[in-house]
Amino acid sequence: MKQFARFTQVFMLLVTVAIPAIAADETKSKEQPKPKTPVQLDLAAVQGRWERPLTDNNGNVVGNAVKEIKGDIETISYFDAAGQLRHAHKVKVKLKRLGRARLFSYTNIGITAGPNKGRKVEGGGSYLYKVEGDKFLEITNALVGEEKDELTVLTWKRVKGMSV
Repeated sequence: MKQFARFTQVFMLLVTVAIPAIAADETKSKEQPKPKTPVQLDLAAVQGRWERPLTDNNGNVVGNAVKEIKGDIETISYFDAAGQLRHAHKVKVKLKRLGRARLFSYTNIGITAGPNKGRKVEGGGSYLYKVEGDKFLEITNALVGEEKDELTVLTWKRVKGMSV
């Protein structure tokens, strides 16, 4: 009878303490996010709103552009000097790492504002990019097949308080 009483005590201890503790530990391990890949970290770094001035050939500011990235969707809007929206488009983005280079590719171009609103554009494109703190550097015409075009570096600045 003493053995049965001892067994009952051990069983009750397991039921009330050990099993809930094990279950809680398993729940914690399931809730912890998996380590992020380098590309996932890159995508997180580009999230938010970015802007840059638009200039004419003489360097005069004639408007501004706003780039907003949410998840894998980028929207770019172009405004004139009076602040009027002149053109906007959305694309689906995909980031890659190629050795030490970062590649920003886009497809599914849809024009959302301006004279061509509603138009879909076939294809897509790619450019090199780099994020340095609050700067997003877009390096175009640096890829194979783009040698005829002049290398361009566009500098976007993060809009404060707008990171996603």
